[in-house]
Amino acid sequence: MPRTTATPALSGATRLFRAPAARYLTVPVGFLLIFFFLPLILIVLVSFTSSFPSASITLTTSNYVQFFGSSLYRAYLLTTIVYGLEVTVLCLLMGYPLAYYMVRQRGLVYQITLLAVIAPLLVGVVPRTVGWIAVLGTEGVINNILLGLHLSRRPLTLLYNPTAAVVGLAHVLLPFMVLSIASVLSLIDRSLREAAQNLGAGELQIFRRITIPLSLHGVAVGCALVFSLAIGSYITPVVLGGGKMKLLAPLAYDQFLNYPNWPFGSAVGVVLLVTGLVFVVGLPALVVMRRQAAGAS
Repeated sequence: MPRTTATPALSGATRLFRAPAARYLTVPVGFLLIFFFLPLILIVLVSFTSSFPSASITLTTSNYVQFFGSSLYRAYLLTTIVYGLEVTVLCLLMGYPLAYYMVRQRGLVYQITLLAVIAPLLVGVVPRTVGWIAVLGTEGVINNILLGLHLSRRPLTLLYNPTAAVVGLAHVLLPFMVLSIASVLSLIDRSLREAAQNLGAGELQIFRRITIPLSLHGVAVGCALVFSLAIGSYITPVVLGGGKMKLLAPLAYDQFLNYPNWPFGSAVGVVLLVTGLVFVVGLPALVVMRRQAAGAS
């Protein structure tokens, strides 16, 4: 039988993929290996040591035993998870209607709405956090309005509590939720909505039976992204919470810089990482399983 040869187009595409692409990927992959994966591996290894740096390193699980064996540190973990969920739910409640409104607009209105969503990302976390002090402080905007309208006799304590930390971080992370949901809502075929209207479905029924199910993937991605960023945040909960909240990120910071106790701080960091990964991987997986179950039924 005559030997078959690859077509010139296919061989050219293969050469293009094999040679230049490898060179293009060398820099980003090398950057990730050096500045992300290697430090991450080092933190995991340090978390299983008794002391670091040290001339003699002994592997142990005492740091994790200390963490999970103490009710104090378990409270840190629980508080961090609850804090992340509160921020995620608040971002979802505000972000879904905004994303739904944004994708239904056209022209200048859409551009202005998109700019309003993206604009906070152009400002650093610290200025935005300090801005909330000017809003929620005893001499801030809200208290001045309440006092000016005689709705309150003295300034309210709106700052340096968990509620202020949740609101402030939700403001920081809201764009991630909106953009995640809007990217999926924009892909929903408009003919589905028209078909449902022709069959007599109302706006609420269309939203409940078409829009929400088809946008669950974007909701899952947005929630996973916001949750993972929320539990790892440091500046906003420390400043707006007044340093009173028992969260894992400030705990790890203290263990590394104030004590210092690198092995235990690394263990706290690994627990924080695993907590975020469980949510990031688990939530989209649940959405996929739900779609498969709905398709099978």
